[in-house]
Amino acid sequence: MSKTWRDYVVPALEAVRSMGFDPKDTEFKEVSQGELNRLSGLMLPWSPPHWTRGRESLRASGEWKVRGSRALEIVWDMGDRAVAYISSAQGQATATLTVPHVYGHSHVFKHNIHQASREGDLWSFFASGAERIREYEVLYGPEEVEKWIDLALALAPQVSDAPPPEPYVDEWRPKEFPTFGGSSDVMTHRERALRRAEAQRNALAGDGEIDVLRWIINHAPVEDWARDVLTVEREVALYWARRNRTKYVHEGVATFVHAHALPQMGIPPEWVVEVSKAHAGVAYPSLSNPYWLGWQIMEYLWEQKGADVLLEKVRTWTDSAMFFEMADEEVFLHFVYEAFVRTYGEQGVAELFEDLEEEPTNLRSTFVEALSRWLREMASAILEAPPKVRVRVTPIALDELLGRTLLVERPGWRSMSIALMADEPLDATYAERVAEIFADTTGVGVKIFAPKLDRKT
Repeated sequence: MSKTWRDYVVPALEAVRSMGFDPKDTEFKEVSQGELNRLSGLMLPWSPPHWTRGRESLRASGEWKVRGSRALEIVWDMGDRAVAYISSAQGQATATLTVPHVYGHSHVFKHNIHQASREGDLWSFFASGAERIREYEVLYGPEEVEKWIDLALALAPQVSDAPPPEPYVDEWRPKEFPTFGGSSDVMTHRERALRRAEAQRNALAGDGEIDVLRWIINHAPVEDWARDVLTVEREVALYWARRNRTKYVHEGVATFVHAHALPQMGIPPEWVVEVSKAHAGVAYPSLSNPYWLGWQIMEYLWEQKGADVLLEKVRTWTDSAMFFEMADEEVFLHFVYEAFVRTYGEQGVAELFEDLEEEPTNLRSTFVEALSRWLREMASAILEAPPKVRVRVTPIALDELLGRTLLVERPGWRSMSIALMADEPLDATYAERVAEIFADTTGVGVKIFAPKLDRKT
C-alpha cells in the first residue's frame, strides 16, 4: 500500500524533538482545497459569518483557480493544543513536508513569551462565541448582528492587550496643606476635586485609549447581546494581534524545522524531487518573504551559535527585536549576501541597486550596508508604528490637524464627544457607517480625522 502523509506524523515529531524543539500536542485534519480556502478567509475555523470573511475566502479560491497559488496548510493555537488543516489537493510528498512545518509553528505557540494566549480549551471558547452570535442572528436578525460585526472589524486593527488608561492621576494634591492667609496659588480642595472629576470623566470617555473597541465594550450603553458580539470579535482580533508580532519568527522556525526534519523522516526517494519543489516554492530568496528570511536567521543561529542559542532566541524574540539584533550581526549580513549570490549571481544582486546614481564599487559592502539599514527600518516600523486610531476627548491642538481632514462627523445624544485620529487612509463610506453606528448606539458624538487625501481613498 502506498504511504501517505499520515504515516510520517510520528517520525516527523521524533525528528523535531531530536533537534531540541518541543511542540504542543498537535491535531491534524485533512480537508479539500476549497475548504482550506474557505477557512483561510475566516481567520479562525468558526469565526462569525461576515461579508469580509466571505470575500477573503473567495479571493483565496480565485488565486488558486487563476494563478495556481494556494495555501498548503493552516495551523491555529487552540490553547491546550494546536490544530492544523492540510489540503488534500496536494501530493503526498508535499503534504508530508507540511507536517514538520506545522510542528515548528506549534513550538512557537508553546514557548514564545509574546505568543501567549488564553490557556485551556480555546477551541470551545471561540466556537461557543460563534454559536452565540448565530443565535443572535435568529433572535435579532442578520442585519442587526452584522451592524455590530461591522463596527468591531473596523476597530479591530488597533486592539491592544496593554492596560487601559487610568481613570485619573491625582497629580494636583499639594505637597503641603496651606496655612491661614497662606499663598493663593495653592489649589483648594474644591479645585482639586473638580480637576480630578474632570480627568476621571475624560478617562471614562476614552481619552488616551487606543483600543476603542475595549472602551465601547466597557463603557458604552449597549445591550448585553451586542456587547457579547463585540467581545467575541475583539478576542479574535487579539489572537491575531499577538500572532502578528512574530510572523517572521513563526515562518522562519517552521521552515527551518521542516528543512532539517525531512531528511531524518525516511521519506521515499521518489518523493525527494516533489518535496524540493514545494520547499523552493515557499522559501524563495526575498527579504520580504518571511519563510525565507526567517529561515536564514534560524540557519545562521544554528550554524554559528548552536541549538541552545536558537531556542532561547525563539523563546524571547518578536519580529522587531529579531530585526534590531540581526542588523548588527555583520557575519549574518554576509551570510545573507552569499545566499543571494548563490541564487541570483552577482549580476542579479547588482540589479537590486540599479536606482543608485553611481554603480557600487564594492557590491558586497553595499549589500551588507543596505541590508543592515533595511532591518533597522523594518524593526522601527513594527515597534514604533502609532496606533491607527486613537481617542481624543481633550481639545485637539492645531498642529495635530495639519495634514488631516475631517472625514466624517456624527453628533450623539449624550453631552460628551470624542475624536478618532487615523494615521492611515480610510475608506470614506465605511468610516461614515462606523461613525453612524458608534454615535447612535453609544450616544457619544464622534469626529473621524484622516490624512488629507482624496475622499474616496
